[in-house]
This record gives sequence, C-alpha cells and structure tokens, in this order.
Amino acid sequence: MKNSDFIDLDLLVKRLTNRKKSTDGSKVEWLKIQSIQFRKEMPKMMYYKYNVDTETEWSSVDLSKNISLRSRTLDAKPGTKVCLTQLYVQPRAVINSKKLSDLKELLQFVPPVHHEFYNTLKSGNLSDTFPDETPDESDNDDK
Repeated sequence: MKNSDFIDLDLLVKRLTNRKKSTDGSKVEWLKIQSIQFRKEMPKMMYYKYNVDTETEWSSVDLSKNISLRSRTLDAKPGTKVCLTQLYVQPRAVINSKKLSDLKELLQFVPPVHHEFYNTLKSGNLSDTFPDETPDESDNDDK
C-alpha cells in the first residue's frame, strides 16, 4: 500500500453509528458478513450479505446518527461535503522497535524482491505524529 491509501476517518466516525439491527429489524451479525457494498446515492447506508453468491439479496443497515431527519447524505450542512484527508502526509520514518523486530523475523517468508523495503525501516522514538503507538522501554535513552 502507498502512503496515499491511508485516510483519516475521524469526520466519518462522528457522523455515523454502529447499528445492531438492519433496516428490516433483523440482527446484524457483523462477524459473518462476507460482502459489503456502499452506494453513492445513499452513502450512510451499508448493504451486506453473509455470502458471496450473486443471487442473494442485499440486506442493509442505516449507519446515520439519529440527530435529526436531515437528508441521508454525508453533508454537514446543505451544500457542504465531508472531505476525507490523507492520514499521513509523509511516509512513516520510524516504527516501534518490537514491531520492527517481528517484521525482520518474518522476512524469511517475504519474497526477496521486497526485502529492501523492510531492511530500510528504522526503529526509535516515535513522535506525536503517531499517538496510537508508543515506543517500548528499549527505545528510551533518557533513563
């Protein structure tokens, strides 16, 4: 994957909710879903199937929050669209040292043509740019 393949979904998360019931009232069994479809004309509606059979009808679940009876689009206000932005502007230069160690151990299973990428990865202290990951104790030289 490329850096541009990662997008920030925070704006969407604030406008959507996880429903337990489909639009027909049946329970949504999230772990059994095998096919998902989103349609441009109804972006807050998710269509799903528990199989990949083309003959099976799609079920649907409305992911919109019940704040008001506004239109079923991703508009914040009429005429304004939610713009999804790239999550990382630059490639990640540093990763957690434990993660790097695990990747190096798995290198034997990676085709040699991709080894250069993994061999150029660096570990060290992670900046505030990536708050979801914290460096492990071996990365701190300030002890």
